[in-house]
Amino acid sequence: MTSTLYLNISTYPLAAGNTAIVYADIWLASHFLNDPSGVSQPPSNTAADGDTGSVTVAVGGTAATITGLDNTKAYWLRVISPQGYTHWFPVGWQTGNSSGAPLFVSVPAIEGPSATLTSGPPGAGGATGATGPAGPTGPAGPTGPTGATGATGATGPAGATGPAGATGATGPAGPTYNVVAKTTTYTAAQLDCVLANASGGSFVVTTPASTLDNSIVVKKTDSSANTVTVTPASGTIEGASTLVLTVQGQSVTIVADGTNWSVV
Repeated sequence: MTSTLYLNISTYPLAAGNTAIVYADIWLASHFLNDPSGVSQPPSNTAADGDTGSVTVAVGGTAATITGLDNTKAYWLRVISPQGYTHWFPVGWQTGNSSGAPLFVSVPAIEGPSATLTSGPPGAGGATGATGPAGPTGPAGPTGPTGATGATGATGPAGATGPAGATGATGPAGPTYNVVAKTTTYTAAQLDCVLANASGGSFVVTTPASTLDNSIVVKKTDSSANTVTVTPASGTIEGASTLVLTVQGQSVTIVADGTNWSVV
């Protein structure tokens, strides 16, 4: 941002014989590593490198104008007094001077090498502008994907054992078998349990009539090779005409369905 620098040389009692003309020019601070006060002549003074040509300022006269300055850069003001003394003054831009408004600097009329420039305090900063209203809330984003299922937790302790249930009713009594020992051919009666000993020779045990629910048990008790054959009085046993017991301890329980017999 370019700005304008105005120079006013204030009235000052001049020594006898001195003229009332002061020479001034501007130099970029980047030309100097340090304070340029001890430099008799800067390296250049051209618009190409950001400096300005010299102006003359009459004591107490209208301000001289130096234009085209970049207020983002630092400058030094060189003033040459009527006596030939060279004085350097730093140029600082006032706070808030970013719009390119002119900056006024008053320099006292210089009579000797001890004269200095007194800069006024920077102007107060402008107040911060009010905060603008908040914008409307944007739409909600899409729902993210469902996370992975967590690990199964540990099994909890077993609960206390509940009270025992009530005892069920007693079932009906089963049939009572009549135990009979036989060593020869025999016709069994209802509910006979025939203990057949065939050590004296093989023989036949005949069932009672195949009346519904009739039942008998036949067991071979001896270890001989002789057989005990169970023959139905009518019908069949599991579809066969006979059932043969051949080894010791072998037994069979059969029940009639009114026509035939089944092994149970």
